[in-house]
Amino acid sequence: MKIYINLLSVCLLIMTVTTSCDILSEDKGTVYGTWRCFETGDVYGTNTFMVDINESGTVPGEITVTNFGGLGFAFQVQGIVSDSEISFPQQQAGSGTLVFSVSGSGYTTDRFKTMAWTYRIDGDNYSANLTR
Repeated sequence: MKIYINLLSVCLLIMTVTTSCDILSEDKGTVYGTWRCFETGDVYGTNTFMVDINESGTVPGEITVTNFGGLGFAFQVQGIVSDSEISFPQQQAGSGTLVFSVSGSGYTTDRFKTMAWTYRIDGDNYSANLTR
């Protein structure tokens, strides 16, 4: 009986530690998922749209943003996440006759609960706040 109680105690301890670790990992947040973007730009004023951010799978820290700048869900932009910062190196988004020149950067101060981005699309300046 004493062995059974000790075994039960050990199991409960392991479950408590595992649960605590899960809570800590959730607190860190993640950049991945769907975000609501509140954008202000030089040309079109204010705009609200959704973006999807996914792991690119080719390089650690590299992400793919779909609907970047509200260009449409057919458009994808590559970014790089490093700690609390995101960079969008100069690149072309689109194909054929509909191609946009894109670059920018962003950051989070609250473990990816919100983000702030500044970027350029075809030479026009934009700033955006993103929330879940």
